[in-house]
Amino acid sequence: MKLCRRPFRTAPPRGRASFTILEVLIALTIFFIAIFAILNLVGQNLRIARSLSLGQPDLG
Repeated sequence: MKLCRRPFRTAPPRGRASFTILEVLIALTIFFIAIFAILNLVGQNLRIARSLSLGQPDLG
């Protein structure tokens, strides 16, 4: 009795389009860098706006 085994494939079949884990990790890294940069800018703008609104009144 002979067992029929399929050959081990390391790459997906050619007709199938998919992302590799490395591509997904790189995309997520770029995404999170952009998000943290935007959050940093928002935080800086809030600090600046707060400092402008807490100024001393002009009595003169």
